[in-house]
Amino acid sequence: VTSGDKALVSLMYNGKTLVQENNPIDSFSMDAPVDFQFLVKAGSYFAKVEDPLTGEIDSIEVVVGELGKFISYTQGLGLFLKGDSIELKTALSLRVVPSIELAFKKLITATANYSYQCCEQIAAKVLAATFMYMMADKDEERRIAEQIIEVGIAQEKKMMRRLLGFAMYPESYYVSEYHSQLTVRYLWYLKELEDLPDLSPLLSQAVGIGISLADKGAMAHQMQALPDQIQSIEDAYSLARAGKDSLAVRQFIDNVIYFSGNEVVVQTDQGAAVAERTMLAYAGACLIAIGDLERGMILANQVIGQFNEEGRLYSTVDSVAAIVLMMELRRSDLKIGEARLRVNGQEMMASEAAKLNYGIESIEVLDGVAAVELRQEYEEDWRVFSNSFPVDVDILNDYGITVEDLSLGDRLELVVSLPEGYQAGDLLHVSLAPCLSWIKGGNTLFILDFEGSDELRIPLIVTSSFEGEQHFAVCVRNMFEEERASSPGLLTVNCLVTN
Repeated sequence: VTSGDKALVSLMYNGKTLVQENNPIDSFSMDAPVDFQFLVKAGSYFAKVEDPLTGEIDSIEVVVGELGKFISYTQGLGLFLKGDSIELKTALSLRVVPSIELAFKKLITATANYSYQCCEQIAAKVLAATFMYMMADKDEERRIAEQIIEVGIAQEKKMMRRLLGFAMYPESYYVSEYHSQLTVRYLWYLKELEDLPDLSPLLSQAVGIGISLADKGAMAHQMQALPDQIQSIEDAYSLARAGKDSLAVRQFIDNVIYFSGNEVVVQTDQGAAVAERTMLAYAGACLIAIGDLERGMILANQVIGQFNEEGRLYSTVDSVAAIVLMMELRRSDLKIGEARLRVNGQEMMASEAAKLNYGIESIEVLDGVAAVELRQEYEEDWRVFSNSFPVDVDILNDYGITVEDLSLGDRLELVVSLPEGYQAGDLLHVSLAPCLSWIKGGNTLFILDFEGSDELRIPLIVTSSFEGEQHFAVCVRNMFEEERASSPGLLTVNCLVTN
């Protein structure tokens, strides 16, 4: 809206004036308010609107990504001891934080809001909501946490299979021993709430049911909350957290992790990044719990430096391990805000440095422990997953016949199948062509859970006319195994009818 009936409009694509219908859109006078359409492709668009009477200018820049290629930003956290230093060249930006509280709250919130629904993931949401409730400053936060716990326990109740453990999904009878055991461990954390005063009757009931379900699952898998001997890193942490058998805990960690200064090598082959992060996080929590803070912090940095844009790790498995680690860091009372630093060559307290919102190029820790947020760019490109394992894709019409030529208003079904079969945790990622929309959500970019099936069928509709070819992309990724991913590459649809 301008003060008169005209507006000067310019539109640039990748730094060059965009030409629309043989007319350059560059300080082109148009009737206000301005409304026009143009086809977009991957690249950077910059639009500017100027009021010719007042000279006022408004502008916006939008980057359109390539299909199957996404750029996000990690917000890892680093803990630095006396003598450590860091420079901007290792990240896009550096920010001193006064404590780890904000990062911890972000981690538990992101984990509690995880959108997938297998037994382990729901239990992870319940665990995160348990700590959310305990840390809540406001009644609204407690109410949200309570709701997540109550809904989660109701779902877990549907997945309990007598004498077997937890099924992967409510309608399934398949019990993964590994994921069922994780579910048991997570639900045991509800004991943190058991003795808290002023729990609502519904929450108190959900806590009791959740602990009872965990105990039943433990009987099925012959698990103990406090094991007689250490057979896993989770067992080690259970003992360390209870203040028992510190020597055995330390020996177990020394057998699985080798330290050489700040360098760490996991000596047991974990086979996947998620499993390795999980091992490092629990081991770090163990060491901090038994008082070996220096080595615990080395492991902590290996894990919390990988937090993504949402503030969590790749899966619920390593995210829960990170929650455990952060809880031990909080208990250790690091007094991060009291560290003495040299920032950009100037000496100051960490609490002062935390007020600097930008412009930090170097940090040196003179005394104490400093927490620094490191922002870095992360690029994901589905093309690197090309046909790692077979993924079949079809677009069918109402008669179940494969179609490539589309018309406005057509109702279709996108069918994606896994010829070699489903693996626990497989998710379908879809980036639709601009002319298509998912009927259920209206989205062009979405993720769906196979939930134990070898095939997914997604209803689509053609929501815009176009001429010629458009492309879409799909990728199957596993939520527990970061390395399991496959994409058939860009797929093509055609339209024979235009506006």
